[in-house]
Amino acid sequence: MPKPTAIVYIDGLNLYRRLVDKVSGDGWVDYWLLATSVLPNFKIVKVRVFTSTLATEDPTLAEARWQRQVQLQPELSIHVGRIKKTTRLYPLTASQVVTDEKNAVKVLKYEEKGSDVELGSRMVLDATRNLADVYLLMSSDTDFAPTLKILKIELGVQIGVLATTDNFPKLFSNLEPNVIRHVKAKHVIEASVKKSEPLISQGLSGQSPQ
Repeated sequence: MPKPTAIVYIDGLNLYRRLVDKVSGDGWVDYWLLATSVLPNFKIVKVRVFTSTLATEDPTLAEARWQRQVQLQPELSIHVGRIKKTTRLYPLTASQVVTDEKNAVKVLKYEEKGSDVELGSRMVLDATRNLADVYLLMSSDTDFAPTLKILKIELGVQIGVLATTDNFPKLFSNLEPNVIRHVKAKHVIEASVKKSEPLISQGLSGQSPQ
């Protein structure tokens, strides 16, 4: 019996903040290898990653590594969001209201813009084109619950969630996904490449490193 086909949509910042920074802070994730490691019983036809250079210490190197991954695996795409930088005043711990700068701290805030909307839009677009048997979100961000609901209820397709946290989000559970998995530390470690090492194509279509 053939394996069901699947497309994986990776919330890059969520993955890094929840797992990568904790277990592989000095490594780069081979996204295709990660997806296939978490889903051995599926035929992965596409992996779409929605991320930002906020998830890395070296934006130039990150973009080069991402480009190399795409070259090695044509069915992988990496969508980079834009960064918005703002200065905000936040109350100190003992303060309830910011009345002036004396009881507040000024914070330089970096925000990723556009990635979540694009991820949700891509999921819906791919589903309308019937590109796979199941559409899987790799994230624990419940802001994506409406997108998954549209996919399952309105479009009638199979959905799945690959949670990046130990506890499966309740909002996702309420949707009764067809596939539920947890992305574990071991998956990230297996799919990581050290910064000091060249990016090799482990598990990427059997290609050899160049």
